[in-house]
Amino acid sequence: MTDHVDFVTEQWASAMPELDASSMAIFGRMLRIMKHLAKIRAEALAPFHFRDGEFDVLATLRRAGAPYRLTPTQLYKSLLVTSGAMTNRLNRLATWVRLSALLIPTISAACW
Repeated sequence: MTDHVDFVTEQWASAMPELDASSMAIFGRMLRIMKHLAKIRAEALAPFHFRDGEFDVLATLRRAGAPYRLTPTQLYKSLLVTSGAMTNRLNRLATWVRLSALLIPTISAACW
């Protein structure tokens, strides 16, 4: 059974026989799996109106343990993102928390 990755590596083998394209087969399949998993993850998060970034922040706070608080610097270092990306994620979560507080009175402003 062949797939699109086989097709591409065979094209390279034909066009440049001296090129070792074996790693292309491995990474090509890994990329296809990653895209498939990203789609499944996005579908799973959609009912909660979260994107990957927001979910990663919440998951990081949860795994940090009680009292589930980290500074923005600790968060961005733990998530391996830039401080700007962290700011955007926290702003989106803060908006969600403010909206939720209007709907659910027991939710107060978040302390990251």
